[in-house]
Amino acid sequence: MGWMSLGVRWSVGAVCVFVVSACGAPHLREHSTRLSEEADGIPLRAEDPLTGSLRVLIIPVEFDEWKHDKPLGPDNPSNPPVDIAALSERYNTLASNYFHVTSRGNLQVSFHVFPRWLNLGKMSKYSGGAFSARPLLDDAIARYGAERGDWPGEGSFDKTVVVFSSPSWADEWPDEWAGTGWNPDRDFIHPIAAPTGANGKASCVNAGAGVGVITHELGHAILQLKDKDVQKRVPNYRYDLMGAGSWNGVDVASPEAKQSTDVFKNTMPALVTPWNRINLGWEETPLRLAPGSESVTVTLEAATTEPELTSKPQVNSEAGEKEPRIIALEIGSDQIYLLENRAPLGWDQALPAWGLLAWSIRPSWRATTRGDSDYDRGVWESVVDMHPETQDAPKSFKYSFIDNRTKAFSAFSHSRTGVTYTPLGLFDAPLNVGERWNVPGTSLKVSVRERTAAGSLVLDISGARRLE
Repeated sequence: MGWMSLGVRWSVGAVCVFVVSACGAPHLREHSTRLSEEADGIPLRAEDPLTGSLRVLIIPVEFDEWKHDKPLGPDNPSNPPVDIAALSERYNTLASNYFHVTSRGNLQVSFHVFPRWLNLGKMSKYSGGAFSARPLLDDAIARYGAERGDWPGEGSFDKTVVVFSSPSWADEWPDEWAGTGWNPDRDFIHPIAAPTGANGKASCVNAGAGVGVITHELGHAILQLKDKDVQKRVPNYRYDLMGAGSWNGVDVASPEAKQSTDVFKNTMPALVTPWNRINLGWEETPLRLAPGSESVTVTLEAATTEPELTSKPQVNSEAGEKEPRIIALEIGSDQIYLLENRAPLGWDQALPAWGLLAWSIRPSWRATTRGDSDYDRGVWESVVDMHPETQDAPKSFKYSFIDNRTKAFSAFSHSRTGVTYTPLGLFDAPLNVGERWNVPGTSLKVSVRERTAAGSLVLDISGARRLE
């Protein structure tokens, strides 16, 4: 394998530092924030798009207590051995495809897996709470530097992922480990993305992680996005990779069985939010509307299509115009609603239903795009619940992923087992065919007239005017 660097077009915010590899090609080394400090209002354009080719180094590490080939048994009920070949296949098929497809071909990520497991000694040094794993990143990167041989230095790659052999704190259910001698809340390692190493921010993920966990953690390190899922955080739930959408899953042999058993979790992560897709340069400029006196009929293409996302919007043969994928309702400098047609197709196929999803975008994006803290400083991207009169908890477990570690709603007890669970929902948030949404505080009214055979939604929007 040659090691010619692949350039990535990734100029970010106010600080953009490039280093030159031995082959002479540029690599992004470090960045601060994707959006400039001077942006007015709520930006709806790709000022600094993330497009091109990205090379990611994978460093596999194991521990004295938990080698990568530890067999299933009484003290390991659910984490089968993982070898280097399997790691490479998972990252270079599923994870790579996720970024290629959801970016509409704008981002190509290749993963380069170091061919040996590096032993870091005692796992207990890195286990425990959410930030206990930070030293794991530093130690793994240092060990790679000492043992890489003729492999390139870490700085020759664009990002770094440390894959650890033991179970992950965030993946495990305490009752799975009852009687094994392991306590997931104390003994296992938490996936994390943190500033370290030569590439700005690195991630660590356990070797058995599904593609949902992998892409979520890379969403922090590569896309510079924030968690949006639990108490005091932004309520995007199952519709966003950086929320509970990373845990979406489906049995591909029986697509109607969405997350009906634990084995399907984090196998079919959702898209990132439309606002982020726009600002990453993955979507064209949305159709912009504001309150007015006109009536507008719009055919809105699905955010995902089968079998693969198209790179350009479809063309409406009757009107001769491109079908937009996102509509921006610009209410003022402090409020935008983004409308998208979310369908249970492609990487979104684990969504429970088809419909028009609305996102409320507030100007407090400035306070929530700085690092990974201050989650409670204001909602900036939130799903609008089109059916607030209904309960968020689904009536059937068929479409639910229940995780007792994330506390989005009040817990409830399973009627058969008595086990207490907490649902993640807004399952009926989208607007359905035949329904209308009165946009709060405006003359705008959005109705879904029909869904076409191609999967587009025909919308009638009154009280509007088009913006250039």
